[in-house]
Amino acid sequence: MNEQKLKEKMRYFFRTRRKGRKAAVEFIKQLNKYGELVIIGGMLRDLSLEGNTSFYSDIDLVINPRNLDEFEEIIKSYHAKQNKYVRYGLLIE
Repeated sequence: MNEQKLKEKMRYFFRTRRKGRKAAVEFIKQLNKYGELVIIGGMLRDLSLEGNTSFYSDIDLVINPRNLDEFEEIIKSYHAKQNKYVRYGLLIE
């Protein structure tokens, strides 16, 4: 799959109102205020191979926060749990 096709699938994913994606979009918009943010991992693979209708997994994000204290404050307000690898996990519904 080419890059343009994947971008189209990503745009659709984040614009559709299906499957409760609005909450995920709002969270990503909020988090994006705190630093440079990118999507990595299985979501990209799954969307490119199977498309939006088959995607039911998690979204892996990486952020380079401008201010670590502010980032930690906002992420904890979502009741995120930190693991031993200094990563956070949370459920957005």
